[in-house]
Amino acid sequence: MQVLRAVENRRTLVRAANGGISCIVNPLGITIKDTEMFTRKVLVGDVELRTDKTFFTKHPLLFSIH
Repeated sequence: MQVLRAVENRRTLVRAANGGISCIVNPLGITIKDTEMFTRKVLVGDVELRTDKTFFTKHPLLFSIH
């Protein structure tokens, strides 16, 4: 699901999980770094901070589920 969100919003996504897989996903949906399940690790990576809005961010309810 995090890959779809990264691509949809054209943002780097950082996921921190207590009991799962933490990861960094770039705006193209490619996982840059990740951890194994139930391990203690530190992920270090570059994340671009952006303020522009994508089409899906501007119109979140355009494709709603009926």
